[in-house]
Amino acid sequence: MRVAQTIMGVFDWGLDIQQAINLPKVTNRNDYKAPVKDIQIEGLKPMLEKIGHKVQIRDLNSVLHCIQINDGVLIDGADIRREDVAVGF
Repeated sequence: MRVAQTIMGVFDWGLDIQQAINLPKVTNRNDYKAPVKDIQIEGLKPMLEKIGHKVQIRDLNSVLHCIQINDGVLIDGADIRREDVAVGF
């Protein structure tokens, strides 16, 4: 789901790869929603619960590393919620 959200950020919303990676991420665990813990997402919990969703805010357990190719130039992106980096050449 996080990969799909990032791809949508680039192709549907015109974000660069780093902006798309930085978007708040939410995973549907079938019986509850699991937003990735960060400053942007904390405020959504009460709203989601108010409309009937079960919510458990979780620490990030996987990391996105991406390379975007734009006019032959490689652009790197990595999730700032972890210590990782991606490098394009």
